[in-house]
Parts: sequence; C-alpha cells; structure tokens
Amino acid sequence: MKCPNCGKENEVGAQFYANCGKKLDQVVSTKNKVLKKNKTKNWIILGITISVLAIVAGFAINHSQSNRSSNPVLKTNRIETSKHRKKKTEIKKLSLLKYTKLADYTPSEAVAIIVWYMQDKEPSWEQITEQNSASVKIRHKRDYNFAESDPVYVLNKVASYSYLPNRRDASDVIVAIYTNGANISIVHKPFSEIIRALRKRNIEQNILKLSKRIKIVDQRETTVASKSTYPGDKGLFTFPTAMQGKWYYWNEYEKKVADLVVTEHQIGSSKDLSEVHMMDPKFLATYDYSKISSDYKKVAENWSRAATYNEPVHGIKWINIRGYFQTAGDGSYFGLHHEEGRQVLVMAYGAQIATSAVGFRSATLAKKYGDYHFPDLFYLD
Repeated sequence: MKCPNCGKENEVGAQFYANCGKKLDQVVSTKNKVLKKNKTKNWIILGITISVLAIVAGFAINHSQSNRSSNPVLKTNRIETSKHRKKKTEIKKLSLLKYTKLADYTPSEAVAIIVWYMQDKEPSWEQITEQNSASVKIRHKRDYNFAESDPVYVLNKVASYSYLPNRRDASDVIVAIYTNGANISIVHKPFSEIIRALRKRNIEQNILKLSKRIKIVDQRETTVASKSTYPGDKGLFTFPTAMQGKWYYWNEYEKKVADLVVTEHQIGSSKDLSEVHMMDPKFLATYDYSKISSDYKKVAENWSRAATYNEPVHGIKWINIRGYFQTAGDGSYFGLHHEEGRQVLVMAYGAQIATSAVGFRSATLAKKYGDYHFPDLFYLD
C-alpha cells in the first residue's frame, strides 16, 4: 500500500508506514481533513465567483439602460413611437370621422358634416345646428342659376350645396357650398379636408346627433309619385318655352333690381323656387283642408297651383299662380308682352289684374326703366 503522506510503498498488513512512521489510520484521518478543508475552500471560491459575476452583470445592465435613456436618438424614437400610438388610438376612437371619402357616409351624415363645417363660418348654417329637426331638399341644378352641379342639396333659402369632381383625387369630391345672401358666396372645399378640419374640433357627437335629426326629401322624384298618389293633383304645370329663363325687374318696395326664374315646372326667385302643379277643379271646389292628410300637406308645402286664362285681359293672356291649397286671395299673374320691340314678362296682382312690375332679360334694362309705367299696360295708380 502506498503511503498517502510520503508516497512510499508499505507492506500489506503493516500498522505503521515504514518511511514516515505515521500510523495508518492517522494518515487516512489527516488525508480526510485535508480533503474536507479543500472542498470547503472550493465552495467558498465558487460562491465568491458567482457573487462577483452577478454584480458585474447588474452593473452592465444598468449602464446600458443609462446609455439608452441619455441617448437623444433613442429618446426621440421612443417619443415618436409614443405619439404614433397615441394618434392611432385617437383615430381608433373616432366612430364617424375615421373616413375621408364621401361614399363611406350616409346622406344624412354627409349633410351633418357639411353643416357643422360651416357652423362657425355663416349664421345661416349655425341656425341649422340648433333646430330640433332639419329638412334637406334635393333639387335639380336648373332650379338655381348659381348651382355648379346636379343635384343641389337645399337646407333653407340661404344655405345649399352640391358636389363637384375632384380633378386632383378621383376618390375625393369637391363640395361647392352656397350661401345665397344679397351676394352669393361659394366655398369650394375637398370633402377629405372638411373631415380633417372637423377632427380637430372634437364635435363628433354633435355631428352624430344632427345626422339623426335630418330628413332628406328628394323633390326630383316627388312630382312623378304625386301624379297618381295624391287626390286632386293633376301633375305638373308646364310653362311656355318663351316664358322660361331668368327675368329681372324693378322691386318698387326695396328700390332695387330683383330676379324671377321660370323653369319648365317652377317659378320664383333664384333663392326660392316653387314647383307648380295643376289641380282638378272639382277637387278644388269641394275639398276640406282639415281632412287633407299630413303627408299630402308636407309634400305640397313647396307647391303652387296654376290656372290659365283662355281670353286676354288687358291685352295679355295670363297665367295665375297661387298657393297650392290657397282659397282666399287672387294670387299673382304672369303674362308675355312686347314693349318697345322687345319681349317682356308682365307681372300683375289683385282682382283687376293690375300691373305691378315688368320683367326684362337684362338687369341693366330693369334698372333703366325702374318703376316706369308703360302706356299700354293697366296700372291702378
């Protein structure tokens, strides 16, 4: 057996090691103590090593984070990312104004959007947002001399609009917004820009509420249905071709030139045209207005009633225009005539059909003649 203390070989069965004199069990005990001491020392070293590595790793992580927070490029990227997420979240919250194309909105939503866009620009549009209900009439371009496209969406006498193609963006449209005061002003705005402008005003709920109060009436189709649906109505009255067009006359009360527009089936100022119908004489003589349906009254609120005179009165064949359900009063009279070699439109009133104004095709002529009384026309004064 080799002595673990000195390394020399000993005989088998010896009690002591021959070279060093150590007792066999004493050497083994010493060896075990050495091994135990070395093992403990190794565990201590391992623990210290792990602790050092942990401290170094923690320092490295903190240093990296510190560098990232102090790095202006990384900091800017985080800010931009945050802004992008915030903007994306804000757009996601929009349930109505998230689209920029007209086709993505219902007709009533589109009306509400345009009204609210104009709300802080024109008083006539602001009034619409305050109404409990709003009726929008869809009419033909021919009914309005200022209209740029067909159809025209009419909200009241001084507020209307229509759509034009957007040459720069085929997916978008231009909204032509008309404010018909003494001088007609027209605002052209891409629909997509209107949407973006409204997003900044935080009024989406107001737009939604208004869209639910809007009623759209397509008066281009009303006439066709009314011919067979409503009792007493014989359909549209057609004005003579020579009478159709725009006329200018001197308004004696306001002391200025005014206009009168006559279309195939309508008459009135360029700001307020009335659809002209014919009524069955028997129905006219016997109907009871209190028994007329509310639907009939609503549809006919912008209608007028026409009657023609087969025999001339004061040398003129007249067309008499009254309110559709009008029973009292004489209404207004219109008839073609010639004065000083040119065709004019004579306007008259009352039971005696007295001349009230003379219409010319030119505003200059209307102003020139003013309240002049032509000798061959009948006047009361």
